[in-house]
Amino acid sequence: MNKFEKLISANSNSTLKRRAGIISNEAKMAQEDIVATITRAINQENLKLMSLTDFAPTQTTSLQPGNFTEGGASNWAQELQKCKENLYNLKIKLKLAQETYEEYFTEETTEEA
Repeated sequence: MNKFEKLISANSNSTLKRRAGIISNEAKMAQEDIVATITRAINQENLKLMSLTDFAPTQTTSLQPGNFTEGGASNWAQELQKCKENLYNLKIKLKLAQETYEEYFTEETTEEA
């Protein structure tokens, strides 16, 4: 029997199973992309937080931290707050994305009696 004959004679359950596998793989990869995108955003915010909390002076003749040069302490405090809020929200989004992945794309185990 050739491939065409096999496809024509395949019952609807095997066709549905193959189609479900393809769609499932696409959805799984899409959810993995969501997790990866959020993880990258968290990494970027962590780098920004590290930069904001680097208090090394830009010059040896000044005790003013390098990150205070633009906007002073008020601007720094606002940026720090914004960064921490972004991190907090991103961690919540990541938790939800991981929970969705676990709920829909982790293989189910069947118990034998």
